[in-house]
Formats: sequence, C-alpha cells, structure tokens
Amino acid sequence: MSEAEEHVPPNGPDELRRTIGALRRAIDVIRCANKMPDLSSAWVQVLLAVAETPAQPLSWIARESSLTSSGAHRALLALSTVDRFGRPGLGLVEDIADPRRGNRRLYFLTEKGRGQMAEMLTVLTGRPHERYAMPTAAEYVARFDAERGEATIRVTTDAYTPQEVATAKRSLRRKGVQVGQHVVAFPLRPALPIIEEIADWVAGKQGALYRLPDVAKPDGMALADLPSSEEQFHFVVRFRR
Repeated sequence: MSEAEEHVPPNGPDELRRTIGALRRAIDVIRCANKMPDLSSAWVQVLLAVAETPAQPLSWIARESSLTSSGAHRALLALSTVDRFGRPGLGLVEDIADPRRGNRRLYFLTEKGRGQMAEMLTVLTGRPHERYAMPTAAEYVARFDAERGEATIRVTTDAYTPQEVATAKRSLRRKGVQVGQHVVAFPLRPALPIIEEIADWVAGKQGALYRLPDVAKPDGMALADLPSSEEQFHFVVRFRR
C-alpha cells in the first residue's frame, strides 16, 4: 500500500470530493444569490463569523476572520445595507448598539442573510433547511428587553478580577473539570437564597454551575459555565444587580 493510500480516510476519496464540492456549491449560493461571482473570501469569512456567533463586536469578528479591524469593517459595510462608499450593500448583515455598552456595535444576519444561510446549509447537508435559527438584531433586542423585565432577583457578576477567576478555573481543573471560555463568576454566599433558581436557569441553557466555597473567601465563588457568549450575556442581564 502506498503512503498516499494509507492516508485516505475510510469513507474514501469519492466522499471527500463530494464534501468539498458541497462546500464549493454552498459558497456559490452567496455568490449567485447576490450576483457577485467575484465575491471575496474575506467577505465570506466575515459573513460566516457573524452567522456562527451573532451579537459580537467588530474586534471579535476581525479576530475570528483573521483580518485587521479595518479589513473586517470594510467587509461588514459591504455586507450591510450601505457600503463605505454610500452605495447599496448586499443587505446580509445588520448592526445595533450594544444594549450594555452603547459605544460599540453588535452584528447579526438580516432576514435575507438568514435565508441565504439556510440555502447554504441545504446544499452542505443535503437536507432541506427552511430557516436559519440564529436571532436577528430585532429578535435579540426583544429577548434582551424581556429578560431584563423578568429579572426580579440579581447577583453581583463583576466582583472578581480575571486573575481570581483564573484561580477558580485552575481549582476545577485539578478536580478534572474543564471549564469553557463563556464564564460568569459571582460571590456564592450572598447568592445562596436563589442558587437553585440560578442552577435551573443555567441547566436549561445547557450549561453547568460550579460552587467553590473555598475560593475567594469569605463568600466563596460560583462559576456559571455557559455554552456561548450569547448565553453568558443573557445570564448577566437576568441576574446582575
């Protein structure tokens, strides 16, 4: 058996070609739908970053797309309603002021963008996708307002420095627990009257709540490990004092 044959996966070269072909055709969905056969790879990277994780600022999108901030911003403008030259853009991306920090913008797919992403998924998976489930800006703001209105009990979520949170993570790692990057830390003892409510909310978001009474004494620390930056944000909105 040749070295090349040894590296062919069990599903074989034909399956690999089909996968690559599906990816190429999925990208062509965006090119054809917007009548842009020369759509740049940077624009595609930025669009996919916004689609994968909405409600992120420019700095995050630039980092995930391996672009400079100015390059990512140019791509976002081209994908938005009006490009940087005042001409009509593609209308696939929209932005809003961050409800927590009005001095930065958060980016989302528009309804048009969600429709084209659903078409891409249909081509990639071979199964029909009628819609792409990530929220638009309007849906995100509505959820933000609803959760802020529901919040009757809150806890302090800005009590600890990054170094203190890192110490808590190391404590969990020593116990064999790997904590993700979307973490909210808060004092444990003051939150005990509502800790079960918090635990239920975190579990409902497919996250995990860790109670560390021996860290950051005298109050101890609790860590909510959440599956995404969006759920991290909504935890803070719901529970922060």
